[in-house]
Amino acid sequence: MTFIPVRTHVALEIEAVAGVGETIVDADVIHPVVEVPEWAPTFDVPDREVVQNSFSRIKRIQGERSATVSFVVELRGGGAAGTAPNIGKALQACGFLETITGGVDVVYTLRSQEIKTATLEVRMGGLGTDVRTHRIIGAHGTMTIEANKGQTVKLRFEFTGQYVEPTDASTQLVTPALGVDPLPFLSAGITIHAVGTLILAQLSLDLGNNIILRNDANEATGNSRALLVGRTPVGSMDPEQVLNSTLNFFNRITSNTEGALQYILDAGAGNKVTVDAPAVQFVGLANADRDGIGTHAIDLALNKSVDAGDDELKLTFE
Repeated sequence: MTFIPVRTHVALEIEAVAGVGETIVDADVIHPVVEVPEWAPTFDVPDREVVQNSFSRIKRIQGERSATVSFVVELRGGGAAGTAPNIGKALQACGFLETITGGVDVVYTLRSQEIKTATLEVRMGGLGTDVRTHRIIGAHGTMTIEANKGQTVKLRFEFTGQYVEPTDASTQLVTPALGVDPLPFLSAGITIHAVGTLILAQLSLDLGNNIILRNDANEATGNSRALLVGRTPVGSMDPEQVLNSTLNFFNRITSNTEGALQYILDAGAGNKVTVDAPAVQFVGLANADRDGIGTHAIDLALNKSVDAGDDELKLTFE
C-alpha cells in the first residue's frame, strides 16, 4: 500500500454525549480542504531508572496519550440564506453557538458553557481502495481566520482530543459537492474604529482557545476528553500609516481605547459572510514597509463589549 497525502479526507461530527465517539458517515466530510489534514499523536513514554549492575536500559512503559487534528478550509457560505456552512459543526466545537433563522441567516456567537465536543476522523488513502483511519474523540478546537489581499480567506482549525488507535478501512469517505465559490479578501468594506478608509493587505483573527485534556486514570489513554477552559482572542493587521487626524493609533494604545472591527465578503445570497469584533483594542505597534510604502504592524486584542461577554467575535452567514 502506497499512501498519497492529497487523498486524505477529514470529517467531523458533534457528539451526542461528550467524549463518546460518533460514527462518521459521508455527510460529515469537510470539503474542500486546501492543505493536507494532519493527525498528530502525542505519546508520553517516560524513561525508567532502574538500579542495577548494568548500564543497559530496560523497556519503557507507555503512559498517557492524545492526538490533534488540524485542517484548513476556505471561507464560503452555505449556498442559501439560512443554510449552515459546511464548517458549522467545526465552529460549534470551537466554542460558537449556532443560531439559524430559516431563509435569513446563520449566526455564530461565542459561548462559555455547554460547548459541544466532536469526533474527528482523518482517512488517508493511496493508490488502492484501502485507507488508514485516524480518530480523536471528545475534541474541542480553536480557529484562526487568515485574510490576505487577493487570496481566499482561510480558516485554520486545530482540534485536541482523546487518542484512538488507528485502524484500516476498505473504503474512502465520499466527498460532497464543492458548493459555492470561496470568498477572496477583496471588496471587503473594512471598518476599524469607525474608520473605513484604511488601506491594508493582511488581517488575522485568532480565537485563542485554551484547551486542556481532562486527566482520568480510569481511561486507557489517561485522558477522558478535551476541555475548552478559556480563550484569549487576538489578531494582527498591516494598515498603511495615516495622519493622526485620520486615526491616531498611538493615542488609541495609550488611552486603552476600544473600537469595532468589521468586514463583509459578499458574493450574493447564500454566500455572504460578515465578520464582527465589537471591542478591538490596539495593544502593539511597529513601523513597517510594504512595497516601499510606510505601514504599521499592529497587534490586536478582541475584548468583550457587554458585561455578559461572549461577544468578542461574531460570524454571520447570509
